[in-house]
Amino acid sequence: MRDRPQMIRIVLMAATCVCLTACAPRPVVKAAESAAVAQAPYPMLLPFETLTPPPAPPPGLVEGLLAEGAALRAAATGQQSQP
Repeated sequence: MRDRPQMIRIVLMAATCVCLTACAPRPVVKAAESAAVAQAPYPMLLPFETLTPPPAPPPGLVEGLLAEGAALRAAATGQQSQP
């Protein structure tokens, strides 16, 4: 049981190191960013109409979900009617 306090200290030290490295500056990223990036205009957003529609659901999926919803509603109604 004497190893437990030592293990707790190791875990706390590791957590502290991880937290401190998260706060460290990223010089590689900052050095790669040029002044032109800061001056560049915000990119244009695409109109909603030009986006591709989502793919159609697989056959039987919608009917299965509707049937499952009806079964859940029926079960809920049955449970609510019980005292």
